[in-house]
Amino acid sequence: MTGRRVRTEDRGLVRVLVVDNVAKRNALDFRALDELEEACAAAARDGVRCLLLRGAGEDAFSSGFDLAEMGRTSRAGLRPDEAVERAADALSAVPCPTVAFLNGSAFGGGLELAATCDLRVAREGALLGLPPAKLGVVYPEGGIRRFLGLVGAARTRELFLVGRPVDAATALAWGLVNGSRPPPAPRRWRSRSPTRSRPTRRWRCRG
Repeated sequence: MTGRRVRTEDRGLVRVLVVDNVAKRNALDFRALDELEEACAAAARDGVRCLLLRGAGEDAFSSGFDLAEMGRTSRAGLRPDEAVERAADALSAVPCPTVAFLNGSAFGGGLELAATCDLRVAREGALLGLPPAKLGVVYPEGGIRRFLGLVGAARTRELFLVGRPVDAATALAWGLVNGSRPPPAPRRWRSRSPTRSRPTRRWRCRG
C-alpha cells in the first residue's frame, strides 16, 4: 500500500484536498474516507481560511464508493454508507468555508461529499448522479437530507429513484451546483477570518 488516497496542497491560506485514485476515477474506498476525515480535522486545527475539495486528473471528481469494497466493513467496523456519512460529517464540521470543484463527473458518495460543501462548482461537461436505484443501495437519512436542502423533494426523488445523471447546466438550474466555472472565491477568502465566516456558514446550512 503506497501513496495517499487524499493529497493535501497548501496555497497560501487555502488548503486543497485532492482525492487521488485516478485508476478508478477517484473512487472512494475505506482508506480514502479515513484519510479525508483526518485531513478535515487537520484543516480545522491549522486554521486554514478555505478548504477546496477536488479529484485528481481532469476526468472525474469521484465515481463514488469503490464497488470492490461493497459488502465489507472498515477497520472501525463501518459499512460503506456509514463511512461516507462519517467523512461527510467531518467535512461539514470544518469551521472555514468549503468548496467542491467538480473537475469531472461526480457520482454516489462522491456527489454526497460535494453536497456537504458550502459551494459546488462543476466543470462544463461534468455529469452528476446518484445510482442507488440501479445498484440496490439504501442511502442513510443524513445523505438524503443534504440533497433535500439543496434541490428540494421533487428533484431529490428524481436523483435517487430515476438514477439518471444530470449535466452541469441542469445541475446549475436545479441548484445542485452554484456555477460551472472554477470559483474565484477561495482567493478572496484568504483575507477573511475563519471565525467571522462561521456564523455565515451556520445560517446558510440552517436556512
